[in-house]
This record gives sequence, structure tokens and C-alpha cells, in this order.
Amino acid sequence: MRVISLERVASFIKLGGLAPQFSFAITTGYALMGLNLLIQLGLVPLYIQKLGKVQFGMLMIIFSFMNFAALGVGWLSGGIARLLGEHAARQDHEQLAKTYITAKVLYVGYAVVVVLLLGVIGAISFVLSGEGPASLKWDDSVWLSIGIAALYFIAQYDFAIDRITLVAMTRQPAADLIQMVGLCVTALFVTTWLVNGGGMAGVLGGYLLGTLMARIGSWRYMKQTGLHILPSLSRYGGMDSWKKLVGITSGGYFIYGVTLLAMQADTMVVGWLGGSALAAEFTLVWKIPEVIIQLIWRIPGALEPYIIRLDTLGRYERIQDIYKQGLGWMLGASVLASVMYALLGHPFVMLWVGTAQAPSSQLAYVFAALAMFWLCAVRWPAGFAHATVRLRQLNWVAGLEVVGKLTIALMLFPKLGYTAFFIAISLVHFFGAFWMYLRLGTYSKGRT
Repeated sequence: MRVISLERVASFIKLGGLAPQFSFAITTGYALMGLNLLIQLGLVPLYIQKLGKVQFGMLMIIFSFMNFAALGVGWLSGGIARLLGEHAARQDHEQLAKTYITAKVLYVGYAVVVVLLLGVIGAISFVLSGEGPASLKWDDSVWLSIGIAALYFIAQYDFAIDRITLVAMTRQPAADLIQMVGLCVTALFVTTWLVNGGGMAGVLGGYLLGTLMARIGSWRYMKQTGLHILPSLSRYGGMDSWKKLVGITSGGYFIYGVTLLAMQADTMVVGWLGGSALAAEFTLVWKIPEVIIQLIWRIPGALEPYIIRLDTLGRYERIQDIYKQGLGWMLGASVLASVMYALLGHPFVMLWVGTAQAPSSQLAYVFAALAMFWLCAVRWPAGFAHATVRLRQLNWVAGLEVVGKLTIALMLFPKLGYTAFFIAISLVHFFGAFWMYLRLGTYSKGRT
């Protein structure tokens, strides 16, 4: 049994001859996630201490709104990754360059349009949070924060296309290392700023600076390695590339992109329903599960470019083999992580932010752990369905999940507060969504 087990592990890791690249991608991916984890967890106590719980909640709501604003073009990321992966697999460098430039124009152009509205969006978010101008004292620093958030938004979208391109070309390790440099710059700046008495505007400025450094790093890497996909109007793909991006697969990617953003908007909804202080408390309970979810999701996320390549080359049986072998590992990791957080979540949060700041409801941690299990477990089949463009089935399941979760959460919120969101996730998955996701693992040739 031991030999068989080791053979299964080796077979899963090999991925049809892609072992070195995938192993390195997993290593750098987890290094990036580990660094991000340290920064996120390390900065939260400093945020609360230096900014206060209200402004900390406001900062989380700003980030949530910025993520939700991806609704406009975020749906294209799946189609972009798929097209870039196909061009890379076929070594069609000309089409790769055209798709890259077209995607860059679309993303940055969208971001520029959105930032013109960010002032209004920021004002509305503060008002809807229940705090209002009186408690926040809407002076120049508040508007400066919104302005810097707008620039950060543009920089994020510019860098996003570089990262998608490098990952699609199976150069994820380079993308991870570049992003790690940006995170280090952000952490150093934000920590120094807050320790010296700085406010929220400087925190956002630190995120902007780190993203700009990552963007410079990706530009230099592309130039030095001769990828020949740097922006040039002469290589802009125009309508041909646009039609490919919004072709037969884009409708499905649009729906899934919108659905995925809706899944991640809980902080924004909690802030809207209960104010920024409650949003801050929700963040403290959910932050660690959220990070763990990202850590577990890293495996199917890193695997997607290779699945796209195998799918493009017609290696369907190999895809199904990888899926079956990996599903058990993902379920096991999800169970282990959830049990540990259910038992140790409250003590860890007290150690993290202090007893006075840590939410005291033990049930909130237990239900958060259970919600984390469902979200971790279903990512494996969802990732395979996304990579192989089986979007109709995926969108039906994800859509039912979102509608069910929001309906139940809104019904339970008046009595249970933010814990209602954790309970809603568990109920929706137990009574249908989880089992529907598992059925997505049955792979067959063709796209629907």
C-alpha cells in the first residue's frame, strides 16, 4: 500500500511531463501566499491600533468595493487566460502579442473610466456604512485617500494583464517572484508610515507603490527574456483580437466572473447592513479562513495553465486522471484546515489582535470554519471546469450558490448578524451546491 500511495503521488505531481515547471510554480506560489499571509495578518493589528476600528473597517470596505468594481472587465480574465494559453501552447507568438496588447488596452482603459467615478463611489460607501461624514470628518485626507485608491486601481489593472500573461505562458514562478517584491515594498512602506503616525491615505499609497514596483519588474522581465510582447500600437490586435476575446466563450466567462465577484462581496454587504464596525468584526473572524482558502485554491489555480495546455493538445484522459487523483487530496486538506480553525480560531485571533479586539462568539468561528471547508473543497472541480471551458454547467451551479447564500444570509442577518453569512454558505452547499460541483469533475471532450 505504501508503494501504491507513493506512485499515486508521483503520478499526480508529474502532470504528463510538466513536473519541474509545475513543482516550481507551486513552490513560488506558496511562497507568495505565505508572504501575503504574513503581511495581511501582521498589518491588521497595526491598522486597528493606529487607524482605529472604524477607519480599519472603512479600509476593508474600500478594498471590497475595488474588488467588486472588477465586474466591468474581470469577466474577460478567463477568456484572456484561455486564449493566451492556447497561443503559448501552439507557440504562436504573434497572436500572443496581439491578445496581450488588446487585453492591456481594455483593462487600463476600463480602469481610467472607473476612477472618474471613484470619488462618488467612495462617498456613497462611507455614507452607506452608517458612519457618515460627521464621524469620519471629511477633510482633505479623506478625499486624498480616495484619489490614491483611484491610482492604485489603475495600477492593479495594468499589472493584472502582465501576471495573467506570464501565468498563461507557464512562467508563473517569475510572476510570483515579481509580485513578492511588490508586496515587500508595500509592507515596508505601510509599516513605516503607520508607526510614524500616518493615516489611511499613506496606507493606500503603500499599496500603490508596491504595485508600481511589480509593474516595473514585469516590464523588465519581459524585455530581458525576449518575450517580445511589450505594448506597441503597431501590434494592437484591434477588432480581430477583440472579437476573439468576446467570442463564444466570453459570455460564459462574463457570467462566472460576475458570480465569483458576488461570492467575494460579503464584507461589502455586511458593511452596508451593519456599518463599518461590524464589517471590521466580520473581517477579523473571516480573515484567517479567507487566507487559508487562498492557500488551498493556489493548487488548482497554478494547475489551470497546464490543464489548458493539455486540453488544447487533446490529452483528455490525462486531465481526468489528474482530477481524480487530486480530488482526495483537496478534500483532506479542506477537512484538516476547517477542524483546526474551529478548535483554534478564537485563541489565534486573540493572540493576533488582542483579547479586547477579538470577536468573542465561539459559534462564529465554528460556522466560519465550516463555511471554509465547503469553499475549499469545491474549488478543485470548479477549477477544472473553468480551465476546460465547461462554463454553462459551472455558471448554473455558481449562480445557484450565490443566490441561495445571499437569500438565506439576508433572512438570518437581523437575528444572527454576520454569522448568517457563514451559516448560509454551509446550508447552500450541504443541500445541493457541493454535490453539483463534484459532478463537474466528469470530463468529456467538447465545450458547453
